[in-house]
Amino acid sequence: MNSPIYSASKIFALATALVSMFSLQASMLTAFGDGSQWQVGMNAGTGSCVFLLIAGMALLMIRRSRRAIADLSKQE
Repeated sequence: MNSPIYSASKIFALATALVSMFSLQASMLTAFGDGSQWQVGMNAGTGSCVFLLIAGMALLMIRRSRRAIADLSKQE
């Protein structure tokens, strides 16, 4: 399947799952942790990874859409 809508919905679902995973980690560390410094580092590291992955997926979608628009313009 090479549908742009299907691809975008899969990427959106992955981004949603990543944010949910980060939210679950943060809430579990808050509920069951003792507030130590490594918990802050874990949240910062996971949050940074989630941010970078979502930003990379957004850039990938932008690049794909520009190529698709350029291909459509060439066909005309």
